[in-house]
Amino acid sequence: MTNSIHPNADVYRLVYVSLATFPLELSELQAIEKVAIRNNAELGVTGLLTYCESKFMQFLEGKQSDVEEIL
Repeated sequence: MTNSIHPNADVYRLVYVSLATFPLELSELQAIEKVAIRNNAELGVTGLLTYCESKFMQFLEGKQSDVEEIL
């Protein structure tokens, strides 16, 4: 897949939805966010994570092997 901003850069994109096994409290979501920010930065991956009614939707983009490692 080619990035429209940088046509010569290969960017792998992934979107998925998952269901939490139990509802999460704000503090638990903040802990997930903290770890995700650190891990994504280490691998050079960007993304978006949403949570609503025990459902997550995540979009990740970066080098394919790095995105798959996070997944």
